[in-house]
Amino acid sequence: MKWVERMVIQFALCPFAAQSIANKRLHQIVLDSTDRAILLQQLMEEIFWLELNPSIESSLVTVPNGLENFEEYLNSVDQLQELLITAGFEGVYQIASFHPKYQFAGIDLAAAENFTNRSPYPIFHFIREESLTKAIDSLPSVSEVPAQNIEKMEKIGVESLLLILQSCYPH
Repeated sequence: MKWVERMVIQFALCPFAAQSIANKRLHQIVLDSTDRAILLQQLMEEIFWLELNPSIESSLVTVPNGLENFEEYLNSVDQLQELLITAGFEGVYQIASFHPKYQFAGIDLAAAENFTNRSPYPIFHFIREESLTKAIDSLPSVSEVPAQNIEKMEKIGVESLLLILQSCYPH
Protein backbone atom coordinates (compact mmCIF):
# COMPACT_ATOMS: atom_id res chain seq x y z
CA MET A 1 0.00 0.00 0.00
CA LYS A 2 2.96 2.33 0.48
CA TRP A 3 3.55 2.16 -3.26
CA VAL A 4 -0.11 2.83 -4.02
CA GLU A 5 -0.04 5.87 -1.73
CA ARG A 6 3.40 7.23 -2.67
CA MET A 7 3.24 6.69 -6.40
CA VAL A 8 -0.20 5.88 -7.73
CA ILE A 9 -2.23 8.28 -5.57
CA GLN A 10 0.34 11.00 -4.84
CA PHE A 11 1.08 11.47 -8.54
CA ALA A 12 -2.47 10.63 -9.68
CA LEU A 13 -1.18 7.93 -12.02
CA CYS A 14 -4.63 6.36 -11.86
CA PRO A 15 -7.36 8.99 -11.53
CA PHE A 16 -9.68 6.40 -9.95
CA ALA A 17 -7.39 4.88 -7.29
CA ALA A 18 -7.96 7.30 -4.41
CA GLN A 19 -11.74 7.04 -4.63
CA SER A 20 -11.63 3.26 -4.90
CA ILE A 21 -9.53 3.03 -1.74
CA ALA A 22 -11.60 5.62 0.13
CA ASN A 23 -14.76 3.68 -0.73
CA LYS A 24 -13.12 0.39 0.31
CA ARG A 25 -13.60 -1.10 -3.14
CA LEU A 26 -10.02 -2.37 -3.49
CA HIS A 27 -9.00 -5.79 -2.22
CA GLN A 28 -5.36 -6.51 -1.58
CA ILE A 29 -3.63 -9.84 -1.03
CA VAL A 30 -0.11 -11.25 -1.05
CA LEU A 31 0.62 -14.65 -2.58
CA ASP A 32 3.77 -16.39 -1.38
CA SER A 33 3.93 -19.37 -3.73
CA THR A 34 6.92 -19.60 -6.04
CA ASP A 35 5.44 -22.55 -7.96
CA ARG A 36 4.04 -21.15 -11.22
CA ALA A 37 1.14 -23.60 -11.49
CA ILE A 38 0.06 -22.99 -7.90
CA LEU A 39 0.45 -19.27 -8.36
CA LEU A 40 -1.75 -19.23 -11.46
CA GLN A 41 -4.35 -21.26 -9.57
CA GLN A 42 -4.25 -18.78 -6.68
CA LEU A 43 -4.56 -15.86 -9.08
CA MET A 44 -7.64 -17.44 -10.64
CA GLU A 45 -9.03 -18.04 -7.14
CA GLU A 46 -8.81 -14.29 -6.61
CA ILE A 47 -10.90 -13.75 -9.75
CA PHE A 48 -13.50 -16.15 -8.38
CA TRP A 49 -13.34 -14.31 -5.04
CA LEU A 50 -14.12 -11.08 -6.91
CA GLU A 51 -17.08 -12.81 -8.55
CA LEU A 52 -18.44 -13.57 -5.07
CA ASN A 53 -17.82 -10.01 -3.86
CA PRO A 54 -19.43 -7.66 -6.40
CA SER A 55 -18.99 -4.56 -4.22
CA ILE A 56 -15.21 -4.82 -4.73
CA GLU A 57 -14.07 -3.16 -7.97
CA SER A 58 -10.54 -4.46 -8.16
CA SER A 59 -7.87 -6.52 -6.48
CA LEU A 60 -4.14 -5.90 -6.13
CA VAL A 61 -2.31 -9.19 -5.90
CA THR A 62 1.32 -8.86 -4.83
CA VAL A 63 3.73 -11.71 -5.55
CA PRO A 64 6.95 -10.93 -3.66
CA ASN A 65 8.80 -14.13 -4.61
CA GLY A 66 9.34 -16.13 -7.75
CA LEU A 67 8.60 -13.61 -10.50
CA GLU A 68 11.62 -11.34 -10.18
CA ASN A 69 12.50 -11.91 -13.83
CA PHE A 70 10.39 -9.50 -15.90
CA GLU A 71 10.05 -11.85 -18.88
CA GLU A 72 8.81 -14.66 -16.61
CA TYR A 73 6.34 -12.23 -15.07
CA LEU A 74 5.06 -11.22 -18.52
CA ASN A 75 4.70 -14.89 -19.43
CA SER A 76 2.60 -15.34 -16.29
CA VAL A 77 0.42 -12.38 -17.30
CA ASP A 78 -0.09 -14.00 -20.72
CA GLN A 79 -0.92 -17.38 -19.16
CA LEU A 80 -3.33 -15.74 -16.77
CA GLN A 81 -5.01 -13.90 -19.64
CA GLU A 82 -5.52 -17.24 -21.39
CA LEU A 83 -7.00 -18.72 -18.19
CA LEU A 84 -9.41 -15.78 -17.93
CA ILE A 85 -10.58 -16.39 -21.49
CA THR A 86 -10.95 -20.13 -20.89
CA ALA A 87 -12.94 -19.47 -17.71
CA GLY A 88 -15.30 -17.12 -19.56
CA PHE A 89 -14.03 -13.88 -18.02
CA GLU A 90 -12.89 -12.17 -21.22
CA GLY A 91 -14.45 -8.70 -21.16
CA VAL A 92 -15.29 -9.07 -17.47
CA TYR A 93 -11.86 -8.48 -15.91
CA GLN A 94 -8.80 -6.64 -17.11
CA ILE A 95 -5.28 -7.29 -15.86
CA ALA A 96 -3.03 -4.31 -15.22
CA SER A 97 0.58 -5.31 -14.66
CA PHE A 98 3.25 -3.79 -12.45
CA HIS A 99 6.79 -5.00 -11.82
CA PRO A 100 10.05 -3.64 -10.32
CA LYS A 101 11.76 -4.01 -13.71
CA TYR A 102 8.82 -2.94 -15.86
CA GLN A 103 9.90 -1.85 -19.31
CA PHE A 104 7.59 -0.77 -22.09
CA ALA A 105 8.41 -2.31 -25.47
CA GLY A 106 10.81 -0.14 -27.44
CA ILE A 107 11.57 2.10 -24.43
CA ASP A 108 15.01 2.29 -22.82
CA LEU A 109 15.17 0.41 -19.51
CA ALA A 110 16.39 3.55 -17.73
CA ALA A 111 13.57 5.78 -19.04
CA ALA A 112 11.41 7.54 -16.47
CA GLU A 113 8.18 6.55 -18.22
CA ASN A 114 8.68 2.91 -17.16
CA PHE A 115 7.96 4.05 -13.60
CA THR A 116 4.27 4.44 -14.42
CA ASN A 117 4.21 0.63 -14.12
CA ARG A 118 7.10 -0.04 -11.76
CA SER A 119 6.23 -1.33 -8.33
CA PRO A 120 8.30 -2.68 -5.45
CA TYR A 121 7.12 -6.24 -6.18
CA PRO A 122 5.39 -7.96 -9.08
CA ILE A 123 1.69 -7.05 -8.93
CA PHE A 124 -1.34 -8.25 -10.83
CA HIS A 125 -4.21 -5.76 -10.67
CA PHE A 126 -7.55 -7.28 -11.56
CA ILE A 127 -10.11 -4.65 -12.51
CA ARG A 128 -13.76 -5.17 -13.30
CA GLU A 129 -14.21 -3.86 -16.84
CA GLU A 130 -17.70 -2.61 -15.99
CA SER A 131 -16.29 -0.45 -13.17
CA LEU A 132 -13.47 0.74 -15.40
CA THR A 133 -15.91 1.71 -18.16
CA LYS A 134 -18.04 3.74 -15.71
CA ALA A 135 -14.96 5.48 -14.34
CA ILE A 136 -13.64 6.26 -17.82
CA ASP A 137 -17.03 7.64 -18.90
CA SER A 138 -17.00 9.96 -15.88
CA LEU A 139 -13.63 11.45 -16.83
CA PRO A 140 -13.72 13.23 -20.20
CA SER A 141 -9.95 13.53 -20.56
CA VAL A 142 -9.02 9.95 -19.64
CA SER A 143 -7.32 9.40 -23.00
CA GLU A 144 -4.73 12.00 -21.96
CA VAL A 145 -3.77 10.17 -18.74
CA PRO A 146 -0.94 7.99 -20.18
CA ALA A 147 0.82 10.96 -21.79
CA GLN A 148 0.32 13.06 -18.65
CA ASN A 149 1.77 10.24 -16.54
CA ILE A 150 4.85 10.01 -18.73
CA GLU A 151 5.31 13.76 -18.44
CA LYS A 152 4.99 13.57 -14.64
CA MET A 153 7.57 10.79 -14.42
CA GLU A 154 10.01 12.69 -16.61
CA LYS A 155 9.62 15.84 -14.48
CA ILE A 156 10.20 13.90 -11.26
CA GLY A 157 13.25 12.18 -12.73
CA VAL A 158 14.64 8.68 -12.46
CA GLU A 159 16.78 9.32 -9.36
CA SER A 160 13.81 10.64 -7.36
CA LEU A 161 11.55 7.88 -8.65
CA LEU A 162 14.08 5.25 -7.56
CA LEU A 163 14.17 6.78 -4.08
CA ILE A 164 10.38 6.78 -3.86
CA LEU A 165 10.23 3.17 -5.00
CA GLN A 166 12.93 2.18 -2.49
CA SER A 167 10.95 3.87 0.30
CA CYS A 168 8.08 1.46 -0.37
CA TYR A 169 9.99 -1.63 0.78
CA PRO A 170 9.60 -2.70 4.40
CA HIS A 171 12.49 -1.62 6.58
